[in-house]
Amino acid sequence: MKKLSILLLLALMSATAQEAPQGVKALEASLNKERMAQAVEMFEKLDKNKDGKITVPEVPAKKFKNKAWVQANLNGDMVLTWEEELIWQYNFQKKNATKSEKTKTTPVDTKAQKASKDVPQGIKALEASLNKERMAQAVKMFEKLDKNKDGKITVPEVPAKQFKNKAWVQANINGDMILTWEEELIWQYNFQKKKAEKSK
Repeated sequence: MKKLSILLLLALMSATAQEAPQGVKALEASLNKERMAQAVEMFEKLDKNKDGKITVPEVPAKKFKNKAWVQANLNGDMVLTWEEELIWQYNFQKKNATKSEKTKTTPVDTKAQKASKDVPQGIKALEASLNKERMAQAVKMFEKLDKNKDGKITVPEVPAKQFKNKAWVQANINGDMILTWEEELIWQYNFQKKKAEKSK
């Protein structure tokens, strides 16, 4: 029974690998910034001898029994290659995209969405609505973190875990892990409004 389960798992993983883009270049091109950044960060940290694969003793053998590592290490040889890591990241990205599509088909009016409906519409109106203190904080934070000056803050400009911070969850209204200047202004506006209500 155990042997049958292992064979089924290997067959499933093989089918999953076949669905992914073929070759390292194609896989790298298929990943978004967040997934690519996580793949690079993990591999650079664990591939200590820089030979393009992660093996024992670079990581303990028990690591390969972890669910995610079992899925990633397609042939079960306890040698995680860069290509296998990219396939895992591709499948994770695809799974997340499917989930978000399902969420889109069922509109949910979250607190963040409600809050954004009550604010001035458009960047100019939002900027005009903020007092000097809030505007200064918004500008200072954005100038510091938007390293490539494209008007949005993304991974790897900030680590992915930053978007799990309560304030960032509230600010990143659509949850796409891309904080735009407009989203930052909306957050500052709501913070200013809440502070004003408390002081009454």
